[in-house]
Amino acid sequence: MSNTAASKRTDSNPANPKATGSKSSGPATLSLILLLAVGSSLALQTTIAKVAAGVGTPLLSFLSLAILGAGALLLIRAPKPRLSPGLLAYTAVSGALFALPNALGFLAVAELGAGFVAIIFAFVPLLTWALAVLIGMERALKQRAFGVLLALSGAIALSLSKLQGDGAGGTWVLITLSFPLMLATGNLFRSRFWPQDVSPVFLAGSMLFAGGLYVAPFALMIEGVSLVQIPATLPLLGAETLIFALSFFLYFQLQSRAGAVYLSQIGPVIALMGAVIAVLALGETLPQMVWPAGALIAIGTLTFHRARVPSA
Repeated sequence: MSNTAASKRTDSNPANPKATGSKSSGPATLSLILLLAVGSSLALQTTIAKVAAGVGTPLLSFLSLAILGAGALLLIRAPKPRLSPGLLAYTAVSGALFALPNALGFLAVAELGAGFVAIIFAFVPLLTWALAVLIGMERALKQRAFGVLLALSGAIALSLSKLQGDGAGGTWVLITLSFPLMLATGNLFRSRFWPQDVSPVFLAGSMLFAGGLYVAPFALMIEGVSLVQIPATLPLLGAETLIFALSFFLYFQLQSRAGAVYLSQIGPVIALMGAVIAVLALGETLPQMVWPAGALIAIGTLTFHRARVPSA
């Protein structure tokens, strides 16, 4: 995989996603707009999954077809690079790191609700930073570590409230808490091994398509149901496919521009927008501890971001 390392990037391709800090290689305003757009579209994606579950849609099949379709749309329009073993390996690993949390996430939405699942995304930036510190891609700062602990306390409080409030399955709550770790790992992997001279659109499309191929056999084994048998699913499938394509077109533009840690700030955007949509559009009731737990998450996130990074 060394031939794909982001550290070998040349001046003709200035984006350097290996840099995990929040400093964008382009205009800060554009990075912020991309951040808000990606976070909001991914929150909408979770909501559509919840609606699809409500009409009896087999969710793994739904996810597989949506991301296969989205991947194909992006690959059709992407500049085609020369295929190499390194690029194929990158695609295979990034596809797996994408498929697992998303497949579990779709199933968790049906069990726990879109609002709860969305709120858990708030941890992604904190865990991305913590993992980056462990592997030497970021500096260890006490204030940031304290922010991570505060936010983690909020997650624990929110999860306990969910378990006590509506009898949600403990297994699904624990699985949901693992999502940020999986997503953070994927963010850092893509930045660390970002291939040279390959379009972000191609990388996004190939990751989605590979992810769909990973999910498809499990969908067939577990569900074995054709989505065509559920007419209400087809418009939802079309909408979800387009949202996936748009989301990850922008997602990879943002990661190429700003790096893994900045990219991971979509987590709080997904949490906020997902919770609001779940309550207003789906009529969900959030756990009783959502406000104090959300305050801990918000304070932890603010503490994390206000930490002063010393000059190199």
